[in-house]
Order: sequence, then C-alpha cells, then structure tokens
Amino acid sequence: MSWKKIVPAFLLIILLLIPTAALAVEFKISDVVIEAHLQENGDADVVEKHTYVFEGKFNGVTRDLIPKKGAAIADFEAFENGKPLNVEREKRTYKIFRSGKNETIEVEMRYRIVNAMEKYEDGAQFYWPFFDNRNETDYGHMTIMVHPPVAAHDVLFLGYDSAYEKGHLQSNGIVEFRLGNVSAGENGDIRVVYEPELFPAIVVQNGMIRDELKAEKGLMAEELKKISANQEKTKKYGMFGVPIGGILLFVLMGSMYKKRRDYKLAVFDDLKTNKSLVPQEKLSMPATIYYSNSGVLTPGATAAALLDLVRQGFVKQLSDKQFELIHRDVQHAHEAALIELLFDEVGDSQYFDVADLETYTKKKRIIRHIASYYRHGERGL
Repeated sequence: MSWKKIVPAFLLIILLLIPTAALAVEFKISDVVIEAHLQENGDADVVEKHTYVFEGKFNGVTRDLIPKKGAAIADFEAFENGKPLNVEREKRTYKIFRSGKNETIEVEMRYRIVNAMEKYEDGAQFYWPFFDNRNETDYGHMTIMVHPPVAAHDVLFLGYDSAYEKGHLQSNGIVEFRLGNVSAGENGDIRVVYEPELFPAIVVQNGMIRDELKAEKGLMAEELKKISANQEKTKKYGMFGVPIGGILLFVLMGSMYKKRRDYKLAVFDDLKTNKSLVPQEKLSMPATIYYSNSGVLTPGATAAALLDLVRQGFVKQLSDKQFELIHRDVQHAHEAALIELLFDEVGDSQYFDVADLETYTKKKRIIRHIASYYRHGERGL
C-alpha cells in the first residue's frame, strides 16, 4: 500500500476526530435576512440584510455569489441606512467598502438573479444555493423568504442540508425558511415550486417537477428515519459495547503499566545478566501507541487502528477516503469495536467513506461521546 495514499487518509481522519478549536475573529454576522422576489420572466430580485458585529478596525465586508449554470448575477448594489456604499467586483466576490471601528452595522445588498427559475409542464421552480460549503463565515439567525410574483396557492417546497425541514408556508404563497444559526462550510439549498401559469414569460421544458420533488421528500424522510435508527443503535452500542471495549483496554493498559514499572525496576539486573531489553508481548498498533504515549489514547491512535487493519488485511483501502471491509476475524476487542463503529454504524456494513464520517459526526456527534468514554473511562471500575 502506497504511503502517498495512506498518509492523506490518516491526516484527514485525525482532523475529523479532533475537535476543532475556535479561532479568534474580528467580526461575526449575527443576523441575516434574505428575500427573493420572483418575477414573471423568471428572474429574481434579491434583497439581503446582514448585521455585522465588528471588534477593532475594519474597512468593509465581502459577499461571494456563485450563480448556478445558466443563471447570472446582475446589478449588485449595497446600502447602509439607505445610503449607497462603494462596491468592487472581483470574479465571484463583491467587496463593499465601509470603514469603522468597534461597530455593529447592517449592510443591505440588492441584486438580480437572471434566469433564476426553471419551468416545467406542472410547475415552475426556484432552486437556489444562497450559500454552500465554500462559505467561510458563520451566519447567525438566518432567514430566507421566497415571494411569488402574485398570490400562489399550489406551493411545494423543500430545504436541503441546513435548510431541511426549516420551511414554512406563509400567506399568498410566500415560503419562509428559518434556518437559525448556520456554520461555515455547510450547504443549505432551497427549492420552491409554484403554479406554472404565474410565469408566462418562461419557456416550458419537457417533464414534470412536482412528482420529482415529492419523491425526493419521501427519500429524505426515509433517510432521516435511518439516521434516527442508527442513533438509537449507537446509543445502545455506546452504553454496552464501548464500555466493554473500554474495560478491556484499561485492563490491558493497567497490566502494561505494571509490567513497565517492573521492567524499569529490573533494568539494572537485566543489564548484569545480559538479558534482552525488548518486551516479549505482541501489542496491536493502537495499544503500542498508547503504551509509548504515557497512557494517552489519542484520536491519532484511532486513525492508526484503521490503517493497521488495512496493513493486516482485514480492511482494503480503495482510495484516499474509501475503505472496504474484507473480514472481521480480528484479534483485539477494540479492533472489533472500531469495525462496528466505522463500517456498521457509519458505513453500510461493507464500505466506509471518510465523507460519511464527517456527516455522521456533524449531525450526531457520536465520536465525541465515544472519545469521552475512552478518555475518562467508566466510573466505578
């Protein structure tokens, strides 16, 4: 197995398992309100209001807008209390100039999305990402509202990722997505379907959109049920499986500590009798790391355990992020526990993808609870 493939996966797993430290920033966005006013010709006039809380000096703010294929951003302007602010565009980034120090300001951004909508035989949809995983800033208290050109009555809507189950139908067909706090790096596409006759200027495409959206809603609901079921199963695993594995680990480490102490006491006798100073025990990779790291089981040991399973032939590495379980005949309880967690709880029993672990830890924070078991042990032992 090439180290060029193993090392990136090793580092990525460590980054996923180690809690990210909060970095000091000079500002935060406490509130965001985005309103998209759909037009009969398929464009959307957008008004965004961002509240910035600055600490220290600042020269302005930026907004990245990345249109979907076939659409475009036009007529971008920025205001504060109705007063225009200077704006410069650099590719997808709009720089809004407004200097100050230790202030809270509200910046209003206005722009038009050209060709924002798609019209099908049974509906016209506005399907748009106002932010995605390329966003580097946290948003506080975000609300997105979609307004039809005139009152609408047959409305379907769906939110993805951060916007899932956050949509609410208001009067006259307005759809409001109350996302709340949105962390940097999250996706949150929104999708709203209105009656096609509300948009007479849009060319009709072949196909039906409403059944597709309903089917997608059903699939997402089923996926949510699976996640909930896995959560319950993982809780049970955390209550029973991990403590048992923890007991075995700590018994092993306690035995190792005693052997190490006895080994240090006898070292001079060993030198006198020319005995070998190399321990006779055969330890697993994570146990060896634990032994050589003053009795601390780090996230790196967990990542090393997975790569050691690859080395032993229990797991096959398919790519930098994908792994396949070959068989489960491992020698150590903590190796079996790791297989159960990564391949049964996070994966599909045969395959494990690092991207799935990232999603799983974000939504359920299971790794934090398991790490707590290993870090602190079970009380009363």
